[in-house]
Amino acid sequence: PYARAALRQFYMLLHQGKIEGCSLTTFETVTGLSLTTDEGGLRDELPPITTWLNRLLALRIETQNLLFEVFEQLMTAKIEGAIAAGNYDKGLETITAESIVVTDRRTVYSHPVSGAQSHVLTVARKDRIRPLGLVDALAIV
Repeated sequence: PYARAALRQFYMLLHQGKIEGCSLTTFETVTGLSLTTDEGGLRDELPPITTWLNRLLALRIETQNLLFEVFEQLMTAKIEGAIAAGNYDKGLETITAESIVVTDRRTVYSHPVSGAQSHVLTVARKDRIRPLGLVDALAIV
């Protein structure tokens, strides 16, 4: 969601002429992407990030670097904002442990047509203790 939101903001800044080094007209002409309506407004349905990344390759290297830097700054700001607000979602994570045991399993949703179910699992996780050497332990204190 952060990349999508950053890309939407990127398109808005480009449309408003606020990205130095690349105008909306140049971007649309070189990439072949149409971001504006016939009335000149920004389209509701804008190209997804996969298309944007692919079309960036049509631009000169300097322009690619410039636009990707703008996008990266926007995405970083979105992520930092979510972290500060306490609602940052890391997404899917891999959990590694010495052992993981399912202690509870509950159905949280059943699709009314297909009957497919979504479950939430509660797990007990055991991690191996890794002793610290004296130097590392003293560095913590």
